[in-house]
Amino acid sequence: MFAQTPEKRRMSTSLLTSFCANWGNKTSYTGNKGERLVKALVFVNTEPGREKEMLQKLRETKGIKEAYVLFGVYDMVAVIEVDTVESVKEVVYANIRRMEGTFFSMSMIVIEGKVKQK
Repeated sequence: MFAQTPEKRRMSTSLLTSFCANWGNKTSYTGNKGERLVKALVFVNTEPGREKEMLQKLRETKGIKEAYVLFGVYDMVAVIEVDTVESVKEVVYANIRRMEGTFFSMSMIVIEGKVKQK
């Protein structure tokens, strides 16, 4: 659906790198067990027909807590929970963007919210 040109990929890479350098762990929150966590949502467009395969790969990826297939503009969303913003970058770059079948991804780091206590 969206063309990921090399220029757009470089721009999104530099934006996330800049965010990591400037914000550090300012975006962390306390999880259910009292640990400090950084949460990010990564919206993914896949190559047609690869949604189930990609869903399984995402669910098996370290750092990804949840993954869902969607109807709408994006095909999938992955919820990342890790200890640092730099770790978010590693999950996105080393795993999601290099995963065979990924056509486009857009990352959003959560800066405020509340974890529902069970």
